[in-house]
Amino acid sequence: MFNKDNVFIAVNEEDSSIIQQYIIREIKKVLDKYKSITTEEIRNVEKLINNKDLSDYLNNFIETDINFKIASNLLLTDILSYFRQKYNNN
Repeated sequence: MFNKDNVFIAVNEEDSSIIQQYIIREIKKVLDKYKSITTEEIRNVEKLINNKDLSDYLNNFIETDINFKIASNLLLTDILSYFRQKYNNN
């Protein structure tokens, strides 16, 4: 289907027409949302992405998050093991 901006949106023909219309409307909402972005705004985002400090910060954040999740899972496993042992021994 073509919209007024000549963007082709392909949908699965096996879906009902209601689902197809919903998908098309949602895609159009996203396209309309980002249509008004200026070149300057895109350049600013690119600068942020290419900023070494920001990328280091994000990498550290991701590593910290992963380490926290691992530690949380290990702690949870230890706690569950403790209660299983206590329960099984009684």
